[in-house]
Amino acid sequence: MTATPPLIDPQIDIYGTDGRTGALADLLEFRAIKGHGMSLADLVDLIDNMGWTRKPTRQIITAAEDEDDAADPLAEQTFSLIDERREVLGDRYPFELVLGQLHVKEGFDLPPSPYIAVLAITIAHAWKINCGATTPEAALESVVAAALKTRMAAVELGTGSRAGKSFVDHLREGAAAIGLSASPNPVSRRVRAQDSGVDTLAGHVWADGRPGHWVFIGQATCGQTDTWAKKLTEPKPALWREYLQELLTPQRFLAVPHHVDGNFFRFLHQQDEGLIVDRLRLVLALEAITDSVSPVVAAVLASAA
Repeated sequence: MTATPPLIDPQIDIYGTDGRTGALADLLEFRAIKGHGMSLADLVDLIDNMGWTRKPTRQIITAAEDEDDAADPLAEQTFSLIDERREVLGDRYPFELVLGQLHVKEGFDLPPSPYIAVLAITIAHAWKINCGATTPEAALESVVAAALKTRMAAVELGTGSRAGKSFVDHLREGAAAIGLSASPNPVSRRVRAQDSGVDTLAGHVWADGRPGHWVFIGQATCGQTDTWAKKLTEPKPALWREYLQELLTPQRFLAVPHHVDGNFFRFLHQQDEGLIVDRLRLVLALEAITDSVSPVVAAVLASAA
């Protein structure tokens, strides 16, 4: 008996309240993959039929003069997000508007596409798609490390890459992989330390053998938008400066597979000293997808709209 494929159904808050337009844009892209192109008018009808017309269309106010302005309708905001993807990613973006409807570009090969890989990670986690032995979270960690490796040395440090090693051994091997020398006894740390809030270690390490390097410590999360501010603060730069025996304090970042809209992107950066690496940045940096992502892509492409 053939199993029924999982359904990617409309759920406006599936990414969180600050991810509503992203959730709708991803739904439009998935439906385009399945051959069901949607126009702005189609999306307006969907929003009306689902009873979402009363949902707030603006979550973040970025300027005093914005406060009294009427926000664009949700459907228009969603297509604006798609327009940003098209403009920023260019040939890397798999979709195009044909007679106002979103479709996959003719001849575009979806499975090896970095954009489809990161989109699939987002969808698989949110809609709880079974990806076999691979999890969307582990796939995201590998994608983040692969993207950073195109710019600098990088290594995964999350629990998914531990392979039974202790935190101290994992830290020492990870630091050595990018050219640093970790403390043989990193303190202070929790007795049952797992990853100490860091999934990815990256940096530009100078070859002269002296201390003082550009180091980055990051978290990667597929979680909803309301978890991001806390996740961004989990890497502790002062602590990791000691762990890595560095003179300079590492910079922290949060990587998410979502496309973060401009207002929320600015809000996150203003409230914390940390960098957001979202879908657009990952896709622009990726040269190819990692093997660990392929099962996630296959599972999502096999799902139903």
